[in-house]
Amino acid sequence: MNEDTVINKPTILGATKLLGEKIIQSQKLNHIIIRLPGVVSYLNKDSRRPWINKIINDLKSNKKIEVYNSKKLFNNFIDTDEIYRFIEHIIKHRLFNKKIVNLSANAPKKLGGIIKFLKKNLNSKSQIVFKKEKTVSYYISNKKLKKIFAFNTLSTNKLLFKLIK
Repeated sequence: MNEDTVINKPTILGATKLLGEKIIQSQKLNHIIIRLPGVVSYLNKDSRRPWINKIINDLKSNKKIEVYNSKKLFNNFIDTDEIYRFIEHIIKHRLFNKKIVNLSANAPKKLGGIIKFLKKNLNSKSQIVFKKEKTVSYYISNKKLKKIFAFNTLSTNKLLFKLIK
């Protein structure tokens, strides 16, 4: 998914986000719209959200994990430190250019590999059940982030390792 991907039938939350973007774009202010996936932080106490937090907490509790789309790429999260680092970069280089940019983990990995990585590094005894692909799956493109803003986020693996440590 990139910044130009057409969103069909958004949820109420998605529709309000798109409406907010349109309102900001209609103003004469210099701005950047940052699209965020699931935001993680070691301070986040909600074990249900974003989805990757739920998986980590289920693995810590040795619960059975059912994984769909295990062969699909995944990078649909970012941590608060990376958001801060990007905002600092924008301010330092005065990059307010009326653009929309996705901010997510760099270097997507296959979801099955991510689950195995987390299980191993959390010393989990969870049973992992890989199911048939069930839902639409996508990963987030960081090409615009790199090309226009000359910025790289941490890789999916580094962000996951940082989150569980």
